[in-house]
Amino acid sequence: MTEFEWKINKSIALVGIMGAGKSHLGRLLSKKLHMPFIDTDQEIVGAAGITIQDIFEQYGYEELQALEERVLKRVVKTPHQIISTGDGVFVSEQNRDILKKHAVTIWLRADLSLILNRTTRREHRPLLNIGDPKDILEDLIEERYPIYNQADIIVDSEDVSPGKMIHKILQALEDYQARTLS
Repeated sequence: MTEFEWKINKSIALVGIMGAGKSHLGRLLSKKLHMPFIDTDQEIVGAAGITIQDIFEQYGYEELQALEERVLKRVVKTPHQIISTGDGVFVSEQNRDILKKHAVTIWLRADLSLILNRTTRREHRPLLNIGDPKDILEDLIEERYPIYNQADIIVDSEDVSPGKMIHKILQALEDYQARTLS
């Protein structure tokens, strides 16, 4: 693949379940495409002054969702950036509408074993601290994958090198752009 240039006047938003690689791959993609990177979870922490885990524990999931929406509305005002979203952002119909208007969405689809492997090594996953992580993830997959399936592009997240994943994402973006601009 030759050097790829993003010509669509929209941002690129990575969506999907926790552990799919949105933040890590988003940072790498931003460097590759020379576009700014925004992580909505980091923006929420910056605005709230406390961690996502603390927001979840002290104020509940509904308040976290409200913060996600406010942050999303703010960050999409700047076009042509890479946006990594929290795993619940795309679940909200209003947030999906916001993203569809301002971004091309990429679902990083990951299977249960990959997600379990990646998330059980970390302690900052508030939804996984309320029960058996495998059961919780199975429920989240059943609930959210049909919604994530509404993304513009689907790329399977695999346990391969980040470079190979970036290549897959760039190829999917190039294909999407060719279809869209033709």
